[in-house]
Amino acid sequence: MTINTVSGNLFNDSDKKVTVKPTITTTYVINAKNGTAAATSKTVTVTVTGGGGSDKKDPIAIFTYSPNPAVMGTVTLDGSPSNDPDGGIITYAWTVTDPSNKQTTYTDQKPKFEAVQGSYKASLVVTDDENVKSKASEQTIPVGAGSGTNTAPTVKIDSATPESPQIGADGKASTDLKATATDDNPATLKYLWTVVSPAESVVDFASKDAEDTKATFSKDGTYKLLITVTDGVNDPVTDDIDIVVKAARLLLSRLKQKMTQQALIRTAQEIR
Repeated sequence: MTINTVSGNLFNDSDKKVTVKPTITTTYVINAKNGTAAATSKTVTVTVTGGGGSDKKDPIAIFTYSPNPAVMGTVTLDGSPSNDPDGGIITYAWTVTDPSNKQTTYTDQKPKFEAVQGSYKASLVVTDDENVKSKASEQTIPVGAGSGTNTAPTVKIDSATPESPQIGADGKASTDLKATATDDNPATLKYLWTVVSPAESVVDFASKDAEDTKATFSKDGTYKLLITVTDGVNDPVTDDIDIVVKAARLLLSRLKQKMTQQALIRTAQEIR
C-alpha cells in the first residue's frame, strides 16, 4: 500500500502550505500558527487511507523443527522465526500431513505432534496485525527410527466366528476373522488376507487389507487362510487358520435319504 504525500493549505496565503509524508495508515492532526508565536493557530485532521501501488510489506512465514533430524516420538514445530517487516505476527496456521496423507491443523506458535517413522509435510501461514497473510512456508520432515532398533511386528489370528460355518439357503457361508498385530509403530502396519488352499478357490474377503475382516465361501470344504503383516522396515510376518465349511443342511438331508434308499434296494435284492 502506498501512502501518498498529503498537502494542506492551512491559511489563505498560498505560501503557507504544510506538506506531510505519512508513514502508516492512521489519522494525523496538523497544528500550525501563522507567523508570530502570538498568532492564532489552526488545526486540520487528515485521515490517510493509502493510494495505488503497495509499500506495505507482507509477513514472512519461517519455521524450524526439533529434533533435527527428526526421530519417532514427539516433534516440535517452531514458528517464532516468522516476522513482519512493518508490523507483528498475530496468528499461526499450521497443516501437518502424515505418511498416510492424514492432515492435522494447529494454531499455536510452537505445536507438537507424535511422529512415526516416515515422511511428513508441514506448512505454515502467518497473519500480521493488519490481517495480511503470508505465503505458505513448506518443509518435508523425514522421521527416522532413531538410535534404537526397530522391532519386527507380530501377528496372531485370534478367532473365527463361527469356527465351522455352514452353507446357507443362499449358497454361501461366512465367518468373522479377528487378528491382533503389534509393532513399535502401529500406524505403519499394512495387512493382507489371502487363501493358501485349496488352490484356485474363491473366497470373498470384506476387506483384504484390514486387521479384522469377514470371509465368505460359496462351497463346502477345508480352507487355509493367511494374514500377512508388514511395517515397511522388517520382513513380513504371517499367521494362518483352517476353516471347515460345512455343506448345506438340505444337501446333507438329501444325501442321507439317498443312502437310505440305496440301503433298502440292497436289502430287497438280498431277500430275492
